[in-house]
Amino acid sequence: MDKKFLIPAINERLEKIEALIKSLQDEKNELLKFLSDSNTAPTIPSLASKEQIINEYDASISWWEKTKYILKTSNMPMSTSEVVDYVMSKESNLDREKVVRLISHALTSNVDKGRTRRIGKGREQKFELI
Repeated sequence: MDKKFLIPAINERLEKIEALIKSLQDEKNELLKFLSDSNTAPTIPSLASKEQIINEYDASISWWEKTKYILKTSNMPMSTSEVVDYVMSKESNLDREKVVRLISHALTSNVDKGRTRRIGKGREQKFELI
């Protein structure tokens, strides 16, 4: 990890997310190797099924990469709405609702069974790891 944060819980969560991403990438690579070896490749009804399996891995890896990015962004001293605006300015291909879900997921996911609490109300609501 290139940047250490002041809150140890965020460091721990980011390290666990990075380990999860690496694990998913390793599993995907092993699966690709297994599927490409004609001696060990299982009989899958269609190539679309193989591609679908790989696409599931890619989607999961992408989701966790975005979660990691948003968690790092969320560690900045900004309100939730400011984080959403910041992410929207950087990631124009995401809609606002998806960004809000990703932020919520980043702060409350079960990666390390951490907990968060909300500070403030409405647009000025902030999250703090406890």
